[in-house]
Amino acid sequence: MGIEEGDTDVKAFMRMMDVASLLRRQRENAEQQLDIGQTKAEIRKKLVATAEITGEKLTEAEIETAINSYFSELYAFREPKKNFVYRMAQLYVDRARIALVYGGGTALLTALGFAGWGTVKLAGAAYRHSVERGVEKSVEASYNKKQKIQSIIETIILSSKTLPEAVEIKSIAQSVETRLNSTDDFFNTFCTEGTADDDVTWENHEEADTKLKPIDEILAEAGQNVETCKGIINLREGLDSTQRSLDSLIQEIRNDSPPQQLLTRAESSYQSGIAVLANKQLNEGTGYVTELIDIKTDVKMFAILPSQLEKLFASIKTTAIEQDVRKDAEATYAQGKTYVASVDMPNLRQTVTKLEDLDAILKQSFTVTIVTREGVKSGIDRYYKDERGKRIAGYYLILEARDGNGAVIPQKIKNEETGNVETSSMWGERVPEEIYERVKKDKTDNGIIEGNLFANKVWGQTRWLMLMMDNSGRQLERKGQITRW
Repeated sequence: MGIEEGDTDVKAFMRMMDVASLLRRQRENAEQQLDIGQTKAEIRKKLVATAEITGEKLTEAEIETAINSYFSELYAFREPKKNFVYRMAQLYVDRARIALVYGGGTALLTALGFAGWGTVKLAGAAYRHSVERGVEKSVEASYNKKQKIQSIIETIILSSKTLPEAVEIKSIAQSVETRLNSTDDFFNTFCTEGTADDDVTWENHEEADTKLKPIDEILAEAGQNVETCKGIINLREGLDSTQRSLDSLIQEIRNDSPPQQLLTRAESSYQSGIAVLANKQLNEGTGYVTELIDIKTDVKMFAILPSQLEKLFASIKTTAIEQDVRKDAEATYAQGKTYVASVDMPNLRQTVTKLEDLDAILKQSFTVTIVTREGVKSGIDRYYKDERGKRIAGYYLILEARDGNGAVIPQKIKNEETGNVETSSMWGERVPEEIYERVKKDKTDNGIIEGNLFANKVWGQTRWLMLMMDNSGRQLERKGQITRW
């Protein structure tokens, strides 16, 4: 007998010994389970001993009831859930009958059965891996959030050292750092060096997930404190920027040597702005910046408007033919002089604008005609409410003004339906119904309006010379206009 044959005999003998030992342990366990009387006696003895230690007073009846209840449930049958695992087990148990009915070897069905069990095991492993990886990702995300907060807070401390609020910011930042440090033990256990794949396992994933919740609350609180620090820094930057604007504007105004009234207004706004900024009232401070910008504009305009007032009045005196227009212009000019003296800029602007409009009108020369172009209405009728609120019909001719070269001259028209003044190249002029019907008949006969002249405007005058007459031969009076239809 060779050495290899001897080794084979020894191995076979050892396997038989293992089987014999296994059978012995199963027999002893079965005997123990079947000897219920002895088992009950041992349990009764342990219950009595435990009751004496704990001080619990138990009667013999209570002990007997507890033991009987335990043994009645110990071997109770529970209907298994009919899931995929149940079906695969049933298939394996019934493999012989299935083989006889459908053919095929028992080995194939056995293999299928074990393959099913393998699939179940793989599915379970996949599920465990998915749950475990989900916790790992959450832990790693929280770790990264902590690192980000730590980096930001360090930057905040460095950048705020020279700010007046440095002490306040440092106090908040130190509180954040303290709270972040309190999470070190958690991350050292479950996320060493920023990764959790080796630290979080199936055995401890529930513990990690449970402990992560208060960690995330700490990080959320730290994040809010970081935003508070950012808010303080942003406010300081806004306050400083606004003060620089105030300083720059007041210096520009002073350099322009404005009249005392404007300089006094500027100095008052500047000082008020500085005061509110000292109280960290940023919105109010920016309001005073706006005031100084307006005053600066007034200073620039005051250097121009008085001379414009003089030039416009001189032009109107030379151009105006109508005496009442000249008198009105003189009154307007005199009022403007008082605004110059008092440096009343809003009223001075309004006065100069009024004289500008009058001067422009006096220098216009044009003819007003009814529009007769193809595709454009020459007139419309519509309903409107008069000054008493009565709804009445209105008849309008569509007009336009052109100079001697045929160029359209836009007009400032007050829309009687809205009350707004608009600059329009065409507008509707309200006329009596008889005039409207006459023009309508004129256009209907051949598509051309022979009598399309409405009025003339000559240079030096504000009033139009009405060319269109009513059926009685009287000049029309202007009643009202519209700009949209």
